[in-house]
Amino acid sequence: RVCAKIGIEGTSFWEFTGQRNWCNSVGYYWGPYGRQPRCPADKPSWCICKWATARWIAGEGCNDSVQFDCSATDVCDLKSSYTDFNVNLKPAHDCMMEKCPEQWANCPERRSSSYSWW
Repeated sequence: RVCAKIGIEGTSFWEFTGQRNWCNSVGYYWGPYGRQPRCPADKPSWCICKWATARWIAGEGCNDSVQFDCSATDVCDLKSSYTDFNVNLKPAHDCMMEKCPEQWANCPERRSSSYSWW
């Protein structure tokens, strides 16, 4: 999972992932927080799929409007993954390496040096 600020006004996350905006809606999940609004304006971070992260960054670029919560993100899982639901994760890799360098550097190196991104 990748945790990012997607509940902020004007985010391009929804446009580039093709999803409808579900921030401030209730998902009816289990547990003590399951009926609270998702990514409300006062706490706009939410954990999203790797494929959605890659599509967002491929469309938006790795600029200041893409804000990760590095400590809540499973950076090593992203680093060891190449595709998610047939989406190439290279844009997410490149941006995560830039925005969360400490967490990225603390992960093991990727499995294969012969891997191709296409």
